[in-house]
Amino acid sequence: MSKEEIYCGELSNGLKWIFVPSEGRLSHAALMFGSGSRNEADNETGLAHFTEHNLFKGTAKKTSLQVLSRIDSVGGELNAYTAKEETCIYASCFTQHLSRALELLSDIGFFSEFPEEEIVKEKKVVLDEIMTYEDNPSDQIFDEFDELVFGNHPIGKNILGTRQSVNSFRRKHLKHFTGKHFRAANAVISISGNHPLAFVKKLISTYFGELPGGSIPPAIRRPTLAGKKIRTAGKDIQQDYVLIGGRGPSYKNDADRLAMVLLNNLLGGPSLNNRLNLAIREKYGLTYSLESSYQAYNDCGMFTVFFATDSINTEKTLHLVYKELDKLVEKKMSERLLETAKKQLCGSLAMSHENRQNATISMAKSMLVYGKYDDMDSIFRKIQKTSAEKLHEVAGRYFNHHLFSTLQYTSLNK
Repeated sequence: MSKEEIYCGELSNGLKWIFVPSEGRLSHAALMFGSGSRNEADNETGLAHFTEHNLFKGTAKKTSLQVLSRIDSVGGELNAYTAKEETCIYASCFTQHLSRALELLSDIGFFSEFPEEEIVKEKKVVLDEIMTYEDNPSDQIFDEFDELVFGNHPIGKNILGTRQSVNSFRRKHLKHFTGKHFRAANAVISISGNHPLAFVKKLISTYFGELPGGSIPPAIRRPTLAGKKIRTAGKDIQQDYVLIGGRGPSYKNDADRLAMVLLNNLLGGPSLNNRLNLAIREKYGLTYSLESSYQAYNDCGMFTVFFATDSINTEKTLHLVYKELDKLVEKKMSERLLETAKKQLCGSLAMSHENRQNATISMAKSMLVYGKYDDMDSIFRKIQKTSAEKLHEVAGRYFNHHLFSTLQYTSLNK
């Protein structure tokens, strides 16, 4: 397999760029800003997400219809998302339309006008999204858990906001947020496709080189995870929903982070032979929904285990989860099991990387956090160097369930 070519740099205005050539008919581009919901002030909860919704409502040069049709009309796709620490606008198109895609990303990312009448209409859409979210306890429990462990820090707030906060937003709020955060110095443009490097660099310079640089917004204070918290809430549901967890490594804690990714993949990752699935679902049939998750942020991290089960099985399921965590804490993994875990993680990463749209977004995130991007071979080498001793050390540091917080939704009907 040939080594992946990676080209990256920074424009004079501070905007970072990365390009990875790839075969195929499609090109992918992602414009990512290093600001998300954790950058909101106390009276702005949900503003980052609401702003992202309204980016497609028209610019100084395009109407809303022209924005929505610019890529779709030539067989491409345009979309966006808001996370805790970033906002991303991304597009996929046939290779001959890359110029069109980059011009559009630049236009809506830096020159959206946010017409007041469109804001009024989009409020209805976001309020409906909030209602849909509230009808889904398996989504809601994760956001409420963040609130439980992060307290009043913005990183613990719901990305969607509340009905009250969304209804309060006006055009001036969106313009203030984008003026502060959507700046070239706080952005990355990521591209993959079958193009010559010189061509891509010319397009980047054309559509992003003349943007004002501005300055990177000041860092948000580091969150402090609350001590062990336990909360139970009654819901109109048929099962118990349980989420337990505690702190994890941050993005910057590279050694612990990689070991934690391996441990999480082994414990409750996507493979059918993960430990929680074999020990609880396959052996006892106690639950259909069961997973562990690890989420890293710039200055903190979170590890969780989630399951849903009939209320009569909740305590037994919880006991079995604790038992699997204890095994990783108390006993070093055998070399054979470690090798299997490494192969499974490498395979999972490789399959994700084959999705070039996902890979392009990951490239942008890596440039935001680290200012660089490692090719798959480099990542595989790091995984192979991770020892059983390191996994044992990291499990001991983060898998002490006696310190975990717990959030449990119980049925009001029992």
